[in-house]
Amino acid sequence: SASNLASPDNIITPQAGRVLYAEGEVTLQLDKALAGPGATAASARAAVGAVYASLDMAQIQLVRNFSWAHTIASTCGPHDTTIVLGEAPASALLDLRVEGILTSVDGEYRSSATAWETLGGPYEALAWLANKLSAFSERLEPGHIVVTGVCAFPQRIMPGDRIARVDFTRIGSASARIKWPSQDKTK
Repeated sequence: SASNLASPDNIITPQAGRVLYAEGEVTLQLDKALAGPGATAASARAAVGAVYASLDMAQIQLVRNFSWAHTIASTCGPHDTTIVLGEAPASALLDLRVEGILTSVDGEYRSSATAWETLGGPYEALAWLANKLSAFSERLEPGHIVVTGVCAFPQRIMPGDRIARVDFTRIGSASARIKWPSQDKTK
């Protein structure tokens, strides 16, 4: 996911023909390799060096040439999604299953959840990914950044919306500024 990380200004520009969504997610950075089969939440937690609050600013095509499932499954490129990380990493020792998430747009709270919503928790999701990759003779390496999945219901960004934000109980917050293409580019 490193190629999908937002630039330091965290400005997201909605693309023509796409709908922008703000998705609050827990993002993990690995310090150690993690391989399946047999990866568990405990081994996943041991491989993680940093935990970040993050927003996945997903841009979904309005018109699809393929099935909806194919479109969602292929929405992972830098042109489709931008990951906005919180400013400071949190400890990997936290029990992330009970981490609360609150998503807002322009200061209006819109959705909430706990990180348990991602396959039982972010470390469980990371273990699932490591086990799935083993079927392709792949593994997760130190330095890899893994977005563990949307927790609270994704929030559609509407024309005129300016700030998307996610606040977590203990791991911090992340926010993105939305710049609509029609806005004056000199400001």
